[in-house]
Order: sequence, then C-alpha cells, then structure tokens
Amino acid sequence: MLIFLFLLLFLACSPERDNVYDPKAKNYKKTGSLCGFVFDHNGTGLKGVEITLQGEEKKNTLITKSEDNGFFKFFDIPLDSYLIKVYKENYREVNFYKRINNYQVETLKITLFPLPYLKNCQIVSYYEERYLLPESLSLLVNCEIEDRNLKESYLLLPTLDTFYLARIKNQSYERVISEEELRGNFDDLVGKSFKVYLISNFLDTLIFETPPLIRIIRELPEPLYPINGEATSYQPTLIFSSPKFRFTHNFFIKVYYLLNNRFPILCYSDTLISQNDTVVSIRDSLIAGLYLWRVGVKDAYGNKGLSKEALFEVISKK
Repeated sequence: MLIFLFLLLFLACSPERDNVYDPKAKNYKKTGSLCGFVFDHNGTGLKGVEITLQGEEKKNTLITKSEDNGFFKFFDIPLDSYLIKVYKENYREVNFYKRINNYQVETLKITLFPLPYLKNCQIVSYYEERYLLPESLSLLVNCEIEDRNLKESYLLLPTLDTFYLARIKNQSYERVISEEELRGNFDDLVGKSFKVYLISNFLDTLIFETPPLIRIIRELPEPLYPINGEATSYQPTLIFSSPKFRFTHNFFIKVYYLLNNRFPILCYSDTLISQNDTVVSIRDSLIAGLYLWRVGVKDAYGNKGLSKEALFEVISKK
C-alpha cells in the first residue's frame, strides 16, 4: 500500500506530466476553437456561407464554408483578436470582432438577411403605335429583380439621365423612355450598357450593369399597296418595301378597322413574316369599311421599327 502511494506521489511531481491545461506542460497549446451556425431571416441554415477570420496581431487568416445545415467550425485557432467576416452572395455581409482565448470553445449563431439583386434585364427599342399620329421612338427597359428588402430601384444612363423603375408584377420592373426625355439621342446609347441601382431597406446601394443596347432601327419598311385609300377586295394582298438590312430580322404587319372611320380596332396581324417576303395575303374576309395598316421589322434582340400608316377601303358588295 505504501509503495502504491509513493508511486502516485512520484507521478504527480514528475516534470514529464501531460496536463494540457498546465502552462508548464509540454503539450500545452495556446489555441482556441470556434464553431457556430449561419441562418437566414427565416431560421433556415445557409449552405456555402464563407466565414473568414483575420487576426489583428499575428495577421493569421483562416477561411471555411458552412455545411448544409449552416454549421461551421474552426479548431486550434492561434490566440488573437479576430475580425470575423460572414459572406454569402446576395446576402448582407456581417462583420464583427472577437477575441479567441486559450482553450475556449464557443458556439455562435449568425443571421444573414437577403439583399435585392438583378436577375435579368433586357433593353429593346421600338416605335410606339399612336395610329394616325406621328410615331415616337422609345426604349423599353425590362428587369427581373429579386426584390427581397428592396426599397427603390432606378436606372442611370450613359447620358447621365436617371429614371426610376416601376414594378409591373411579381419581380418584373420596367421603364419606357422616349427619346425626348434624354439629354442626347438614342443613337448615342447603341453598344452601351446602363447601370441599375438597387437600394435595400438597410440602405445598401447595389449596382448592376445591363446588357448593351444592340441597335436602333431607323431605316424602315414602307407600305406600297394598298395606300391612299385605294379600294381592295375582301381578302386584300398587302405589299411593302424591304430595306437591305445587314442583320437577321423578320417582318410583321397589323391591320386596323377604323370604326366610324375614326377609332382603330386591331382586326388582323401576322408577326412572323420571313425576311425574304414582301407580299402578304389576308385569308380572313374583311367587312366593308376603311382600314389602316402598318408594316414593321424586328431583330433577334427584340428591337422593333414600325412604318407609317397606310389607308385602304373595302367597298360593300352591291
């Protein structure tokens, strides 16, 4: 019994003891550990969140990513005061400082809030249909925006003109811009991109760039027959000119019945006329009265040009 007690006393006093919490021990470590979870605003764990630790004194940088349930971990972190950055694309970044103490094991719970972002955007030019009035060239800017926490959105053009985007439905936002609203003209914008500014409810300013405006179609097809109120049959044939465009395109026509010779009502349209065709036969029988028609051209990007109106008349059978 005395021998056993003597052995215990010897081991307790031995300089080779292996107590990792004793600063004099060989295996004593000056490190700590940090783990935690990253959630969204609904409490769902976020995967793929990048967590970065930047040491202030020793300039250590440690990086990891959260797992499927939002869990992350750092083991054996050198003792230091760290700037912790928590980042995921389209979420508001979180930054804070934390001191890592010796043998500290701490679990954090971090919440990230979603930010608005531009999902898709298209810019097309077209001529507004005003019937019997001079046509007006306009741009349609249509954006699909993930609008969680969106406060407002607007466009900045290369001409330095600013236009707010209006929500149409769901995540669709758009703005129609007429040439008269610009400091310059639309031709100055061809080949250039616009800036989309999204302001979040947290007052973050997020800037995105649209695809460039491809072209403005100013050289237009024109009606050749019938025009100037010429009389036609109930199934008229329409003929129009075809400029020598250097881009892929198709033509379209629209025919309007003039109710009381005044109010246009769309009664026939053909939107997929081959770029090699300039003659269209209307198979539907038209009622007697006065009509106007227009021919347009559309490129592969949606840019449109529209001719002036031409009149013809279908005369009653006797």
